Amino acid sequence: MTVVITSSVTPTFTQLGPYCQNATPGTLPTSSNNTPPITGTWLPAVISTSTIGTQVYTFTPNPGQCGTTTTMSITITAPITPTFTQLGPYCQNTTPGSLPLVSNNTPAI
Repeated sequence: MTVVITSSVTPTFTQLGPYCQNATPGTLPTSSNNTPPITGTWLPAVISTSTIGTQVYTFTPNPGQCGTTTTMSITITAPITPTFTQLGPYCQNTTPGSLPLVSNNTPAI
């Protein structure tokens, strides 16, 4: 009798995030990018954007697949307040400057 032992496959996924705090996040996929895909579940099951920082999500393959658990770190960032160069003051009935379309932030927002 020949017994064949295959090595475990690490599921791969497209990285999600970063997300801005309180933004609507993407959905954690239940199938990996591998061929054939490895199916399973995440813990926690839903991405939370309520807390700033990096959160780790753990994927566990469904039974009967030769897959290992893997993790994805998703970063939640603080909202950035755009800053602009102050315009004015202007005299009454003069033509004001144009409002900028890009902020002074780096990178611009």
